[in-house]
Amino acid sequence: VLQRAIVLQGNIEETTSFCDLITNLPQDIRLPLVELAIPSLRSLTGMEKRNFLMVINSLITADNKVTFFEFTIQWMINKLLSETEDMSSKVTFFSYAPVGLDILIILRALACAGNVGNEEKARLAFAAGVAQIPELAGKNPDFSYEENIAFLQVSNALKQLNYASFKIKQSVIDACAHCAFADKTITITEADLLRVISLAMNCPLPPFAPVQ
Repeated sequence: VLQRAIVLQGNIEETTSFCDLITNLPQDIRLPLVELAIPSLRSLTGMEKRNFLMVINSLITADNKVTFFEFTIQWMINKLLSETEDMSSKVTFFSYAPVGLDILIILRALACAGNVGNEEKARLAFAAGVAQIPELAGKNPDFSYEENIAFLQVSNALKQLNYASFKIKQSVIDACAHCAFADKTITITEADLLRVISLAMNCPLPPFAPVQ
């Protein structure tokens, strides 16, 4: 992938050498490390940004599967390096009806990601999140536990919610926080996904301390 991109040979070798250095990094510092690199990446020219994003996306899809960490990295980098737009002009949804299913997809993914191997805890976490939005809770939505999260569905849901009003976005962030904290603890996986959800909807996320 790197050889097909607009990357100098010396940089390819340097990049691959970094892989050995970061492979054993603790999971909880990987996403913050990416965030530290964003200011420098933003200084790239338009063409350099497009090439960089192309390389990242190609590397992630090279093995025809996407891991949770790859999903969070892909969303964060694409979001922060893409051209900024006036979000107020994009608001399309002012009620929960057209985005209800998207909210449930996000809550289901968060519940499953934070409670791997424990369907009952995942179900309780999902219920805790749904309870924060009466318009959804009143419909008693079903919960299905999924060991392998459908990241394409999550990605599409986040894109759809990007067009929701700020009030709806705030309620979704609140519901996601209750979902993650349903068991009084938060894992690194939950923290990373919360960060991506908050970033995707341009809504602030209160600080918290993830627990492994």
